[in-house]
Amino acid sequence: MDADSPIEVIELADGKLYRLPRRQLGAWRWLVVGPIIPAVVVWGLLFNFFITRAAQGPLDELAWGLFVLVGLLWACGCYWVVSLSAAIWCGRAEIEVTDSGAVRALDRAGWFRVCWGRLKPNTARKLILTELLPTRDSTGQLKPASEQLWQLSAEIGRVRKVWLVFAYPREILSALAEVLAERLTLDPLEPDPAPIPVVVEEETLPSRDVLDPPTGTRVELKQHADGITLTVPPLGIFRGTGTLAVLGTFFTLVGGAVVVGMIERLLLQPNPQPPRGELVGIVFLLIGLIMVFISIQIGRKRVVLAVVGEQLLTFEAGPFRSKRRDWTRDDLFDIVCGPSGIKVNNRVLPQLQIFTGETSYVGMLTGRDETELKWIATVLRQALRLPRESADAIQANQPAPE
Repeated sequence: MDADSPIEVIELADGKLYRLPRRQLGAWRWLVVGPIIPAVVVWGLLFNFFITRAAQGPLDELAWGLFVLVGLLWACGCYWVVSLSAAIWCGRAEIEVTDSGAVRALDRAGWFRVCWGRLKPNTARKLILTELLPTRDSTGQLKPASEQLWQLSAEIGRVRKVWLVFAYPREILSALAEVLAERLTLDPLEPDPAPIPVVVEEETLPSRDVLDPPTGTRVELKQHADGITLTVPPLGIFRGTGTLAVLGTFFTLVGGAVVVGMIERLLLQPNPQPPRGELVGIVFLLIGLIMVFISIQIGRKRVVLAVVGEQLLTFEAGPFRSKRRDWTRDDLFDIVCGPSGIKVNNRVLPQLQIFTGETSYVGMLTGRDETELKWIATVLRQALRLPRESADAIQANQPAPE
């Protein structure tokens, strides 16, 4: 590599180590608090359980064994949590590549280290650069793409990706990707093996017009004398908000177990002590229930969009809440498929956006197929006779004032 490259190359006995500079996360460094909070909470729950159980009498061998086992397992988990926090606060990424093509990606901060992923020889099909965290300057404006924080991952199957490096500028990760692409060839048995491709995934403005419904769509389109009706079935809980549902279930189970134990203690003990550590369990239970309710509401929401004459009507019906909106044609500025503010697996989810001004819009159908959303937007624009071109394109095509 070049002498002025920020990536340090260290020769190993059976390969090379690529060491990146320390991260400059700015305000994002305070994400370190995230993994520490649950670690402290669980330690508090374990300590409270031990004190409560010891107050009932001496612990038998089984209780001691379970307590020691859980404590050791959580101590190992806490080491990983502390390592993750140290990596976020002041760590640097290291990529080990052996001569056979095996890869190990880790973060190191002094004695602490976190291994993000491993690649077996000749399993990587391509390297992928994606934007990770949006950063802003002192005026609150988004910095250019070259100054954003990006991540580098490797695709080893059709859908499976292995996380290699995260939260570095694009320039540094691009240089690292070029080096790794040369080391991780597609077919090492060839006389002149080709490097694996490097793909940059950037957010792009979606094309506007999709005239035909996508294959396999479940959206039902009905045409009537004075307009159309689009019926969008529920997306499904785990398809729409799978991560939120899993986390909510986990928090509910943990908090519910603590609350059940607290109720049992209050009912069975003659002189029970007032709840203290169990209050954390109540908080876990409430947070978990809220997350589960939100995931059910989003996943089971059914949406109907209708154009009746010069009006656009929307009706969103969920298990816990329903919402109805209506606009006239003169109220609408544009209807497009655009990026939402939600990221899942480092991919910005698309949504249908109904603009009532140049910057104000109502978003719905977040997370559905992008082509499907473009088709819905196209159908609604045609039914309402809105401009085919976007507002930016119309303004750009206008002749300059003389």
